[in-house]
Amino acid sequence: MNIKRFAGAIRQKAKTDKLDAQLIAYFGEVIKPPLSSFKPEQMRLMSDLLSRRRQLMDMQTMEKNRSQIMPKTLSSLIKPILTALKNQIDKVDLKLQKLIEECDEYKAKNAIIQSVPGVGNVVAFNLLSDMPELGYVNNKEAASLVGVAPFNRESGVYQGKRMIRGGRPKIRTAM
Repeated sequence: MNIKRFAGAIRQKAKTDKLDAQLIAYFGEVIKPPLSSFKPEQMRLMSDLLSRRRQLMDMQTMEKNRSQIMPKTLSSLIKPILTALKNQIDKVDLKLQKLIEECDEYKAKNAIIQSVPGVGNVVAFNLLSDMPELGYVNNKEAASLVGVAPFNRESGVYQGKRMIRGGRPKIRTAM
């Protein structure tokens, strides 16, 4: 998003792959944005673990729903599956926690995120994985990226409602 604003500031309206590459290089020379110390393989592993966690949670929800509509005699067949799913979710959570503990930057950000009342491991995992901009954007930009910033609809005498929308669906769901 910053590069797009930079292009507007230097009044570059044309857009081709070649011009985009030149613009990005020029942006790097002029602005000198801070380099991220994230390790791509750690981010990828965290993202994969979170995807697996979501899959396990979905399966757990499906099994719980099945157990409610099944006769009591058959619902006993579902309990071992629910136990196995719970164990798998716990293992994934432990791997995610270990991954955070191994990286000083993740550990520092995790401590800050979890210092907010009501925010636990799941929200912290999602924010760390799917929002690497954290720490580099202000609070309004972060709220907009997550999809919790209210957007007003007003013009002249028209007073519309303020609504939240957009953002990153995985983070928004976790929150």
